[in-house]
Amino acid sequence: NGLQFCGNNFAFIPDIQSPDLNYFWNFGDGFTSTSMIATHEYMFESTFNVSLTISGPGCLQTTTQQVSVTFLPMADFTFTTDCLTATFSGTPADINWNWDFGGQGSATGPIVSFTFPFFGAYQVCAFVDDGICQREICQLVILTDTEDPVVECGDETIFVQTCDPEVLIELTQPTLSDNCVDPGDLIYYLVRDDGLGEDDPWPVNETTCFQWVALDQQANMGTCEACVTIISEVYSEPQCPPATITLPVNDQCEG
Repeated sequence: NGLQFCGNNFAFIPDIQSPDLNYFWNFGDGFTSTSMIATHEYMFESTFNVSLTISGPGCLQTTTQQVSVTFLPMADFTFTTDCLTATFSGTPADINWNWDFGGQGSATGPIVSFTFPFFGAYQVCAFVDDGICQREICQLVILTDTEDPVVECGDETIFVQTCDPEVLIELTQPTLSDNCVDPGDLIYYLVRDDGLGEDDPWPVNETTCFQWVALDQQANMGTCEACVTIISEVYSEPQCPPATITLPVNDQCEG
């Protein structure tokens, strides 16, 4: 029935190996070799009669085997990435394509898309099959995000009913957006110019400025700056007790 070879470069190994014997290979395409273990590269696809003659003292034996040589599929693929999603396009399209996305999933077909769980590097391999021969093609796919989150905020004026010099307030939260990540997955926090935290008291009848800072999975940072002015509507009204000063009395003073 003969043998089916896929590729074009092969090693031929005899069943009997001895340095005392002579070997003569005929590869059926006009080329020969006298090596015990021979390698040969075929230049075209065909069926060849490969013969091996082994000779030695009182020994001469020839065997012939029919070999069908089919080159590996000439295939390749390209890809594009958009955040965590990559789209792969394999050519030619008229052969079978089976994909392995770095152990994260699989797909079939010449054009496929896959969404990876995280940013990073993945070894993506395509197994192509033309019905006779198969080959594996692999490329390194690097997923990254270089765009900063967008943070939007604005100045606020908050009116309070208090006589205290400081109050706790609840600021309007910033509006967040990102090219790759759901805004709910962003990490964000506030940095006050006075060094205190968002949950610390804020001074009344003053303006305090701050920054909102947002980070995505790749540590890209987006910021916005704003100020809040807190005004007490009763701070200078009679409802607030007046400031008093108590002076010490000197008994030696008269009148």
